[in-house]
Amino acid sequence: MHRADPFMLDDDIAADDDVPPKKPTTTTPVQTRAPDPAPPSPPVVKASPPEPPKAKAKAKRGRPKSDNPKRQITLRLDAEIVEHFKGSGRGWQTRINGALREAVGLKK
Repeated sequence: MHRADPFMLDDDIAADDDVPPKKPTTTTPVQTRAPDPAPPSPPVVKASPPEPPKAKAKAKRGRPKSDNPKRQITLRLDAEIVEHFKGSGRGWQTRINGALREAVGLKK
């Protein structure tokens, strides 16, 4: 008996007299095509939340709209005029407006 050479091929070893012949192995055929893809899953439908009950009409907040709104302007007045009207308390701008309306002959 001689030593098996590590670099010998299986066929060379099988040719030796003292080694029994190797049985042929059966192989399974290689799958050549890709498997069928999985069927698409059905779309996910989420239930929408229930609609809230209809709210009553919201009440308008704040001061009601005037039929004759005032305009904001910048007006320079003598210091004595401003002190006179401010000295009589809250509403001094309204009193100045009333005094100007009276001066030009307009009704309140």
